[in-house]
Amino acid sequence: METEMQEVMKHINELWPGEVTDLRLKLYVKTLFNIPGGFVIDALEDLAAEEKMRPTPKRIYAVAKQKLDSMRSSTPSDNCCQWCHGYQYAPVFVYIIHTNLVEPGSDPEEGDLIPSPIPNINLVKVEAVSRYPMADRRPDRVWCPHCQKEGEYLKMGFDAQTALRKYDGYYEPEPGWEGRISRMSFLTPPPPEGSPVDLAGFLANLPDEEREKYSVMLPIFAQ
Repeated sequence: METEMQEVMKHINELWPGEVTDLRLKLYVKTLFNIPGGFVIDALEDLAAEEKMRPTPKRIYAVAKQKLDSMRSSTPSDNCCQWCHGYQYAPVFVYIIHTNLVEPGSDPEEGDLIPSPIPNINLVKVEAVSRYPMADRRPDRVWCPHCQKEGEYLKMGFDAQTALRKYDGYYEPEPGWEGRISRMSFLTPPPPEGSPVDLAGFLANLPDEEREKYSVMLPIFAQ
């Protein structure tokens, strides 16, 4: 997270050269801390094309938040992927904590923390997050491995297949999106959402390794 904010401040200084006092720096960090860095940097580049003066932290936050909200409320595209139906990802929350913020000598319970795809950043198990008050709750996306190449914050290694296999329990899907993550994780295209499903016929034609998985999820697809 420190590295991410350093990257944000580097962009600010390069786009609007000039001294930033320590107090002003703290204000930028405090205001922008809970917006993923990629959205902040996109906002900075948009603002740099319009404004010669360095924008205020609140101005940057407003533009970055608008980009984040737009991403989370996007609707399916016309050229739909058979797995994600054009949504491209499922919105989730992750709880992260920098290695430096884990108290020296502390003894986290086994399984509470696991390394994230980002160096020195740990994912906190959702059910254990109350034991880690320094953990930061971040919006993220579990992306469709069939039509997308990376996510937003955790980026590579946080596709639906890897998320379920390696990070299950360490992210919190937004309500109603759990089934979509499972859909995106399959190798065989799932039945279209909302369509009648011949469970027996569909399962009979699946590879053995996917039959059990679909047996659990198909009632969700058929709703």
